[in-house]
Amino acid sequence: GRRRLGIFNLENDQPFSRDDVLLAESLAEVIALALDHAELYAQSQRRLAAQTALQEAVSAITSSLELPIVLNLIAEQMCRAVNVTSAYICSYERNTFHSTVLAEHISKNASPGERVSDLGQTYNLRQDFPAVMYAFEKGEATIRYMDDPQTSAWEQEHLQQYDGQTVLSI
Repeated sequence: GRRRLGIFNLENDQPFSRDDVLLAESLAEVIALALDHAELYAQSQRRLAAQTALQEAVSAITSSLELPIVLNLIAEQMCRAVNVTSAYICSYERNTFHSTVLAEHISKNASPGERVSDLGQTYNLRQDFPAVMYAFEKGEATIRYMDDPQTSAWEQEHLQQYDGQTVLSI
């Protein structure tokens, strides 16, 4: 497996003996094990949170027949599962390239700009978000960054308007 690398410094006003070095090496191994354990625990907690949110999303689907309620609940659970500040569910019309925001969830950690609702807004993906449209057509996810030179000026302006830094579209 991958070996953890780090530096463990000890300082002393006396020379170190061979026993000191062996003991320090043993302590370094214990530190590495503790870090591995903490990392595995954090990963399992993230997986558990994601699984719980997905189970709740499935429950939401069966809890109501009203599509807007179901979609908003799913957006909320996805926000929790992926630990993001906001989530949006949009339609996509292949013949017109139009995408409409059908549901949204904005977490309590969202910035003031991000709290501005986008619900019901329709965009022309071919014109406004061409990279997203091409990815959708290929069935791929896209990630766009505010400071990426590949991100169009219009999209950077859109991200600024809603205080977004990074967007994942699936």
